[in-house]
Amino acid sequence: MPRRSDPSEKIASLEQRRAALDARLKREKAKLRADERKADTRRKILAGALALQHAEISPEFGNTLNRLLREHLTRDDERRLFGLDPLPNAHHGHAPPSE
Repeated sequence: MPRRSDPSEKIASLEQRRAALDARLKREKAKLRADERKADTRRKILAGALALQHAEISPEFGNTLNRLLREHLTRDDERRLFGLDPLPNAHHGHAPPSE
């Protein structure tokens, strides 16, 4: 004759299953976020490569791109990648403090 399980055993078993499902759900969500970050990075690399290539053949676009880089890159290390001088009174590679 099958043994009837104690209600507290049933609860413990269900809580274990829930904990396992919560852990699995957490892993799957983390994987989805990582995949989304990879796709976003890939899009940025492709768009940047296209923009740099187009800047080489279109002086007007190249000038616009250079102006945007000069205006929007504030970190010394980022500016150096594009051959730009550091900003005067720069905060040593960090974005300016917000007011």
